[in-house]
Amino acid sequence: MNLRPKIFNCFIYLILIAISVLCFPLCPSDALGIETEKAVTPTDVYYLAKSIDNSLMAAHGLTRTLTKKRISDNLRPRNVYNKAVSVVEEFNFLHNNAIDPVRLSEARNLDVIRTRPENVYQVLSLISSHLIAENNFLQSMEQRITRTPNDVFQMLRQVSLHHHEIARKKNLTTDWATPERVYEAVVKHILPVAEGIAHEAGVKYKTFSFPKQPVSGVIPRYVYKLLYYVYMNISKFYMNKGGYEPILLVEVNDCDDISPADVFDLTQVIAAELKVRSGNSSLTQKHASRYASWKNTKEKIVSGDVFRLVQHNFILTKRTLEQN
Repeated sequence: MNLRPKIFNCFIYLILIAISVLCFPLCPSDALGIETEKAVTPTDVYYLAKSIDNSLMAAHGLTRTLTKKRISDNLRPRNVYNKAVSVVEEFNFLHNNAIDPVRLSEARNLDVIRTRPENVYQVLSLISSHLIAENNFLQSMEQRITRTPNDVFQMLRQVSLHHHEIARKKNLTTDWATPERVYEAVVKHILPVAEGIAHEAGVKYKTFSFPKQPVSGVIPRYVYKLLYYVYMNISKFYMNKGGYEPILLVEVNDCDDISPADVFDLTQVIAAELKVRSGNSSLTQKHASRYASWKNTKEKIVSGDVFRLVQHNFILTKRTLEQN
């Protein structure tokens, strides 16, 4: 019996497999196990988030709904993705680390610049899969209409609101909606970019010194409004350089009820935008050490501390625009 043709065909087959692996590496969605036969839309993501919220409300007897303004009317999947990860982390805390840590780590490390609706869908599927396994998943039965990333983000804010209510019912202490969390996010995602573009524009400035004394009389709404203007300044700098389409943030007024959770959501939205143009900017080692030392000696971070930090970013980005 002549085995040469079979051996030859097998050899060719192995070569073709090797070529396909080298030439067509896994995209982020493949890495998270997404089926890509059918494109996932923001509408699909919205109704998955809605189903998760329905399930939580039924299981815990919740009735409250989110009544706050949208953060923006032209969000993109990258702006929604980090919020989805935060929602999964909240769920994981409330359910005794029920989410597979490997899958959660993969979700945290996905490059937000390349995210698509299917990536957001897959992250939220970490929650729905657990609810289904526990026989607690309620599929949304309402008539589907076309939804946008803005709708998805708003629904995720409602899920997060219900996570807070569940935590209170269980007498669990969380750091989800604290000035400290907002401060950390601004230091990590916004401060390095503000100082980076100032350096690029030739602006002379002193690095932020992390003062111990907070600004008095500050409420979260003041921080939110100042962050709004920080993004406006940075986005104008990007637009002046060309090739950047900004998100349109919705302004808040004196009648709007703004919490640290809202400020954190805004920070996440802005962070995704800055990463697109400025990459993974970070503090210098010396500056990071100063921050770590400040944080270790700080008893409590309040809104006045966050305001002072954001104020530095605002002044710096304003000067950068004026000099650019």
